Amino acid sequence: MAAVLKFSVKPTDCHPKPCFNGSLPAGATKAPKALRPTFDFNWEFVALNQIPRVPLIEIEIIGELTVPQAGLARNLADAMATVFGSDIAQTWVRLRMTPVFHYAENGTETPLGASAIFVKVTKRHLPDLTTLGIEADRISEKVSELCHRPKELVHVIYEPPGNGRIAFGGKLLK
Repeated sequence: MAAVLKFSVKPTDCHPKPCFNGSLPAGATKAPKALRPTFDFNWEFVALNQIPRVPLIEIEIIGELTVPQAGLARNLADAMATVFGSDIAQTWVRLRMTPVFHYAENGTETPLGASAIFVKVTKRHLPDLTTLGIEADRISEKVSELCHRPKELVHVIYEPPGNGRIAFGGKLLK
């Protein structure tokens, strides 16, 4: 489970570690130094650990796996939660296995991607391209590691933002 941190709008207000919550020990006039905000702000950390609104992940594995499938969806969900900095039950993974005979590439009998893994990511909002690139790399690493496939065969596809397109329990994301 990843810790979820809240960040202020201004980088001088908070640091990407738990900040002082406002309650002082009896007799204290200010927060202990270790809990005071500092100014060495890491924006990459913030971009990758913003509180997500249920990233939906669809993972399609082509061909047979050499790892046991029992628990794989849960392990992938936990791994994706670390990428997105999600709290418990905030990253949903749907896993699908596609037999190699249901996959083809034009002009060849033996598809080069016969061991490919396709990862579709739907988020409420999409971050900037730099952050997407970092995320895609981390997603590829985690999926590759758990599925025992080369990272080069893990393909990440970002779907359009879910905001205004997806409803949970009939409530449209705004």
